[in-house]
Amino acid sequence: MAEISEDLVSKGKCVSIEGKQNYRNYINKEEKTVYVTEIVAYKVSEVEKS
Repeated sequence: MAEISEDLVSKGKCVSIEGKQNYRNYINKEEKTVYVTEIVAYKVSEVEKS
């Protein structure tokens, strides 16, 4: 999906992304909690600007 989306997504283009968000956290080497938000895309398509 990433390779296909690479051509579609660039500055100034409007895109529609269908998928889900994943949230997770972990403790790093400095004993600080790191929060991560990931977007798992199922479908990416270009849309027209209005």
